[in-house]
Amino acid sequence: MPNPALVRFAHVRSVVASRPLGDYLAGRFLAMVGAWMFRITIGWVVWDSTESPSLLGAATAALLAPQTILAPFAGVIADRRDRKRVLQLTNAANGIIKCVTGVLALSGLLSLEVLFGCIVLASAADALDQASAKTTVASLVADDDVTTAISINSVLFNLAGFVGPAVAGGVIALTAPWLAFVLSGTLSLLFVASLRRVPALPPEPTTTKTGFLADIAAAARYVVAAPLIRWIFLLHVASATLARPFMDFIPGIVGSLFDGGAFEVAMMTSAVGLGAVGGGLWLAQRDNAGGVLPVVLGAFVSLSLVLVACAWSPYFWLAVVLAAIAGFGMIVRAAGLQTLLQTEADKPMRGRVMAFYGMVLNGGAILGAMAIGFLGEHFGLSLALTTSVSAAMVVFLLVRGPLTRAAPRTA
Repeated sequence: MPNPALVRFAHVRSVVASRPLGDYLAGRFLAMVGAWMFRITIGWVVWDSTESPSLLGAATAALLAPQTILAPFAGVIADRRDRKRVLQLTNAANGIIKCVTGVLALSGLLSLEVLFGCIVLASAADALDQASAKTTVASLVADDDVTTAISINSVLFNLAGFVGPAVAGGVIALTAPWLAFVLSGTLSLLFVASLRRVPALPPEPTTTKTGFLADIAAAARYVVAAPLIRWIFLLHVASATLARPFMDFIPGIVGSLFDGGAFEVAMMTSAVGLGAVGGGLWLAQRDNAGGVLPVVLGAFVSLSLVLVACAWSPYFWLAVVLAAIAGFGMIVRAAGLQTLLQTEADKPMRGRVMAFYGMVLNGGAILGAMAIGFLGEHFGLSLALTTSVSAAMVVFLLVRGPLTRAAPRTA
């Protein structure tokens, strides 16, 4: 009798290899590697030229703010337009902006002000891409394979988080930042070329024709009115704001608790990424007969406990192990929530719903990081992180009952 685990892994391989999903994921992986390269190169250039933590933080804000502000508009575009065409246009613009940034750096014209302008423009193009990218994966597979496809997409994102920084660091060390900028843009353009093998992805038919703002308002009312989606979003807000910023404070944890440096920071960050890859693969091959929601709820509780333990760990090696477990829980929670939203949302609303998901993710990370940073300055980072995660658990306890009651048994 075949081993059930081997059968499920074989199914995962068949889903990934299926066309056009396999073609899309291969190209998207290149774009994600380029995005990580761009992000790392930005940080290096800003720090190398200023050695200012505040300007480094400002660069991060310049990268995330457009994605937060433009997310609702991106959702409307994803619901109104052919998503393949949207991906082609936004990634072409993104790639060109990154290549221009590299050319400006090579020519000595990349002042800090010009760099920040390039960051905002590239981020705006990326922001208009996100809702279409998130919903495309689910559109290329059968409904029964949505969880698998989303989980594999999350795995590739985390793999890109290894490859992109490593390639960017090597290119910067061996040559100069300008080449890293150009390569990151080239990878986005290669994704555009790969989309030729993906079929058109037209919007779902709808009988209403309204303006952008009316469409955004309609989606907001839909999120609030649909019981299951409303409770999922409340859980997502708590997680994005109060638990997700843990990643941003790994350097502080390593430095304040273990007196570590860049090597230890890289180890802990890599541990989170490895755990996330494992979590994505586990979720992709899991038998979904019991539904996704119980897995998401269990991951939320486990993640909260592990984050608190990591913040107070007396040993670095233990913190690294806990960070890997945290990465596992993060990806299971995130991929599970995305699966629930994309399967439960009405198809004409799916792009806007996922756009709100991305807006909460980025906006929550900014607000949560600011709050944890403020508390950390006054009371220490361990207590600040514990307070934040504890607040997330309070929200979880309030939401768990209504969320479970609103969910169908198959969720």
